[in-house]
Amino acid sequence: MSVAEVVAILAVGVAAGTINTVVGSGSLITFPTLLALGYPALVANVSNTVGLFPGTVSGSIGYRRELAGQGRRALVLGGAALLGGLCGGLLLLALPPTSFGRVVPYLILVACGLIAFQGRLSTWLARHRAAAAHRPPALLVFGVFVTGLYGGYFGAAQGVILIALLGILLADDLQRLNALKNVLTAAVSGVAAILFAVAGPVAWPPAVLLAIGAVLGGQLGAVLGRRMRPAVLRVAIVAVGLLVAVTLVRSRLVILAVLLALGGSGAPGPIPLVGVGRWPAPSPSTSSPGAALVLPSDGPALVVPSATPSSRRSIAASPSATPRPTPRSTPRPSARPTPPPTPRPSARPTPAAQPPPPPTSACPLFPSTNVWNKRVDGLPVAANSATLVATIGAGAHLHPDFGSYADYGIPYNVVAAGTARVHVSFDYADESDIGPYPIPLHPRIEAGSDRHLLMWDTAACRLYELFAAAKTASGWHAGSGAIWDLRSNALRPDGWTSADAAGLPILPGLVRYDEVAAGVVRHAIRFTAPATRSAHIYPARHDAGDGLAPTLPPMGTRLRLKTGFDTGGFSPRMRVILTAMQRYGIILADNGSPWFFSGASDPRWNDDELNQLKALVGADFEVVNTSGFVNG
Repeated sequence: MSVAEVVAILAVGVAAGTINTVVGSGSLITFPTLLALGYPALVANVSNTVGLFPGTVSGSIGYRRELAGQGRRALVLGGAALLGGLCGGLLLLALPPTSFGRVVPYLILVACGLIAFQGRLSTWLARHRAAAAHRPPALLVFGVFVTGLYGGYFGAAQGVILIALLGILLADDLQRLNALKNVLTAAVSGVAAILFAVAGPVAWPPAVLLAIGAVLGGQLGAVLGRRMRPAVLRVAIVAVGLLVAVTLVRSRLVILAVLLALGGSGAPGPIPLVGVGRWPAPSPSTSSPGAALVLPSDGPALVVPSATPSSRRSIAASPSATPRPTPRSTPRPSARPTPPPTPRPSARPTPAAQPPPPPTSACPLFPSTNVWNKRVDGLPVAANSATLVATIGAGAHLHPDFGSYADYGIPYNVVAAGTARVHVSFDYADESDIGPYPIPLHPRIEAGSDRHLLMWDTAACRLYELFAAAKTASGWHAGSGAIWDLRSNALRPDGWTSADAAGLPILPGLVRYDEVAAGVVRHAIRFTAPATRSAHIYPARHDAGDGLAPTLPPMGTRLRLKTGFDTGGFSPRMRVILTAMQRYGIILADNGSPWFFSGASDPRWNDDELNQLKALVGADFEVVNTSGFVNG
């Protein structure tokens, strides 16, 4: 972490601590900051909650004078908030939080209205109640419990809602109520922070920096808030509440517009706003069907999924929209220019050309002793499996990144001794094999910016792979290239890229129609994740990561479909793929959308059948401990 990043996190921590103490909704600035620094949405969300909790305690201490005489009130209401926050946090870990998603913006608007007219409403209620000043009415206790439940489960602007409840149902000075609000939000935030610290993928360096800044901001907020006149404080609370509500409402409209622009048929259902642990968002640079918009909140940050189901679909899935190529990051060995975004295919993609004939068994894709071809169903589960799966997306759905269209999937070319060998120039020549490469006259190249060109010489038993391949006026050019002896288990030099970000071959990890039709897939399958660690593990040789946070999966991470997953409801061909995922697993080879696994485009694929696999989610997989699991 650079000095500038440390200063930035400390600064936003101070600002958020100040805002939370005075009004609430400090995550509006801290959560986007963590995202901008490259932390995945789930990691940023959890770290943000853990980091800001000490600030709520600090703010409560800073307002201790205003808490004088509120001991019994704080004890009763604090217990209700604590219990509500615990129940809400547990619900969040067990259920998709769609219930609050539709009503949150309007709930906040109602709270703003209550605060704006607090004086008149309090006067009216005072004529109709006889509650003692120090004993909170039962209605308020219940309201605080429900708000705590809401805060632990969802969390958007809970401080605004709490101050509205307190202001209406308690006859007291607004500054004293604000002090009580800080105690209650600290109780709810504390429960969430403990749950996430124990079970969530916390990035501790930014969380600690946020905590330091938030503690200082909590004290500063108490000083500033105490100096505000009640009318000014009320205006500040209402303004922040309106900002949050409008942001949430606009986000739903933006998502709807995006779905319509993407050509979805029919009106989409309710667009849920989903909390921590369910639907982690992919990298902001991703523009695939699984992309998401992320919104901060007063409690745990909110992740807004795109048009993906909020629960598992039935196996008989309906046909999906026309598939689109998946954007992937450049497999660059260092910071180099990013390729242009993947263009969308036309609305009516052309069917894939006839596939090359299946190769003979005389040239397998690496020996049976290669890790690509070795089973992992007997290996132990990695200790950090749950953390890495959560980072990739425990609730994100599996997605076959290939189909029956030429523009969807990674094609390959079977070549022979008679195929002309040509010279290829490279952007990253220092980590590329010189060649020459057997490029056919009209090769099949992957659509989009990655433009992978794969050539399988079944006679010489060699594999040639190019990244960003293009024929120019001066000849063939590519970003990088690698040549593999398919009878050997040799790896590339450590630190070298290939045509893939992990420095691995691509073709051995593709699902191919012929092997599925034959009834068995005997190798691991290539897949992508939205954010990866700046590290790699065997057999990967290269990385293109987003930092060294231990919550991020390194390139080469091997996962498998859990043995207990029931494949009985799937078609026979899809059971072949699922069985391979249970026996041989999947290997993380590139940055991209969560759980997008690769295959060769082939006109014989049944896209409706492939859609069955989208019923799986990340939680159906587990990371395998591959220590000592090597070629040979």
